[in-house]
Formats: sequence, structure tokens, C-alpha cells
Amino acid sequence: MAQHSSRGDGLLPNQHSGHIVLVNSHGSEEKSVIPGIKELVDSGVRYVPEQYIRPLSERPCLLNAVDECQPPVIDFAHLYDNGREKVLEEVRRASEEWGFFQVINHGISESVLETMMICAHKFFHEPAMERMRFYKEPFGSKVAYVTNSSKSSKNAMNWKDTLTFQYNPGLVDGFKEGPTVCRDAALEYSEQIRSLSEKMYAVLSESLELDSNSLYQATGRNSELYLSIHYFPPCPDPTLTLGINEHSDIASFTILLQDDVGGLQVLKDDKWISVKPIPGALAINLGDQLEILTNGKYKSVEHRVVTNREKTRMSIACFFVPSPDATIAPLPNFVTENHPPLYKPTIYSEYVSSYLKTRAVVGKSNLDFAKITANGHER
Repeated sequence: MAQHSSRGDGLLPNQHSGHIVLVNSHGSEEKSVIPGIKELVDSGVRYVPEQYIRPLSERPCLLNAVDECQPPVIDFAHLYDNGREKVLEEVRRASEEWGFFQVINHGISESVLETMMICAHKFFHEPAMERMRFYKEPFGSKVAYVTNSSKSSKNAMNWKDTLTFQYNPGLVDGFKEGPTVCRDAALEYSEQIRSLSEKMYAVLSESLELDSNSLYQATGRNSELYLSIHYFPPCPDPTLTLGINEHSDIASFTILLQDDVGGLQVLKDDKWISVKPIPGALAINLGDQLEILTNGKYKSVEHRVVTNREKTRMSIACFFVPSPDATIAPLPNFVTENHPPLYKPTIYSEYVSSYLKTRAVVGKSNLDFAKITANGHER
């Protein structure tokens, strides 16, 4: 039988399902929803509820993760002097070999990064009822608070809660409607991160010996930004579940700000590499759309997040995605007689629809939607 939490925020944990419901001051149930994995952990759960336990083949083997070999760290300080060619070569090599790198001296001040992270923490320490005002499905919502606990799924859930903002210039601005505790910080951070994204599009294009605006133009006129704040509380048994399952991003690329706790892992040569956080650095994940546009020359990186017993981890991911009506296909520069197209032309909104139908599938399998088979036929 469930018992009331000793906390004063009106939470009632159900020890069999791992679910929590809100109750009013009279003790009767007010909303039959789950405020989040945070409340489950705060209620004192001592085990991983069944719906979070991953199949044996997907469980993280934490002892086998490698951290001696680290992804490249690229210094953007010389991007606009005589060291630019060296920076472009480092980006080219990292994009081909890893699909991931960290950048320092990227132009966003540490004070902006710190303020964003502090205000993100504030949101997740708001009362559950305040956070639940923003509870929605993330796709199609300007602002959405999402907890995997709140969904019924046959697949294992991720050990995290997320607050997401959507931004599309002149069309959608979720930052104006976000929670007051982090609205201004998210707006300031998003403005600076969008400026950095323009720089990244140019750097990635030039690293491929393209015009600096080639990749941006290929993604359409109304490219969008999704900013997601992920909250990963301590986990009773990190060997049974994941903060985020292994996957590649469906975006063009992602710019990630993470705290100093660690937990992000990238797959390289069939080994999981534990990425060491670097103070002030931002991580760059290449996504599926860049792999398609470059006909496989640059790879989208497969990555995941592992949990830990002691500390809460937070990260802020900015996903830069094509315009919904953009047709993404290998650029002519990367298609030859000896290297025919690996991917069919795909409207980005259709790619997203495929992802939404199959997102429980781990790894990079969503790229199958755009792949051309060995005999030249579309899948």
C-alpha cells in the first residue's frame, strides 16, 4: 500500500509502479499524473522501477567504458587569424572519425553559461505543480515539460526529466512563454547559441571545401532550434538503466552544455568512450542530416547518457534542425560514379515522422528511413 511522502509538496508515491500522483490539501487525489523522475527519487525510492529497467543487451556495462581516449578538443581562438586552416582541418578530422568534438574559446562567456545552468537548476527545484503547468508533448509545443515517467510504453524509459523550448525565427518563440525562473536566461543563452550555430554551419561547410553558407542553405530557410534542459537525478542502480538510450540525433547538429558530473558517452570503434567535461567547453554532436548531406563523409555520432548513484547531472542540448519542408539529400560534391548516393532525397518533416514512430529503437536505425539499399533501391 502506498504511503504519503514526508515532503510537504503533496506527493504520493506508489511503490509498486514507481508512479506518483498529486494530492490536494484534503488528502484526495487532484491529478493522476506523474510530476517527474525527480519526485520519484526525492520520495526515497531504493530500487529501479520495472519500467526503467533495460533489456540485458542495452544495459550499460560501466566497467568497460573507456576514458583514456578522448574526443578532440578544438580551440576556436584562431578561427579568424592565420590559424584558421588548422582549425578547419581539426574539424574535418573530428567529423570524419568521431562525429563529435568539444570546442573552447567559442565566443560565449562563462558567465552566460553559468547563469543558464543555475536557472535551469531553479526550474527543477520548483514545486511539482508549477512544473506540471508546462507538461505537454515536446513535438509541436512551444514549451514542454516532459517526463518519461508520464508515458505508457513497452520499452524501457529513460532516467530523466526534460524542459524543452522551440524557436523558429518569425514563427515560434517558446522562450517568451517559458517558466519565469529560467525564461530570461534561456532567451539570452539561445541568442548567443544561435550566433554560434551560424559559425558552426560556416566552419563545417568550409571544412568540406564548400562555400561557407552551403550547409545552412541546404537545410532550408526556416531552420529551427529546440533547446532541451535535461535533469538526471541519482539512480539506485546505474547498471540497470540509462539517462538517455543510445541514439544519434535527427538534427543537423547539436550544441551541448553539460555540468561537471559526467555521464555522456560516445561510440567510437565499437567502444563506449566516457566524455570528460571541460569547464567552459561546448560539445558538438553531428546529426543524421549532416551524414545525409555529406553522403556519409561526416558521421552522426551514436551516444548515450549513463546515470550515477550520488549526483544529479544536468545538460542543455540545442538541436539545430532543418526547415520542416526542406528536402535533405546528398550534395552533388559528395556523389560520384565510384561513390553513388547512399541516401534518397527526404523531406525533413517525413524523417521526423519516421523517428516519432520508431524512436524506441536504439542506435542509428532511423537513418534506414533515408538509406538506399546495395542494389540501388530505396528501402
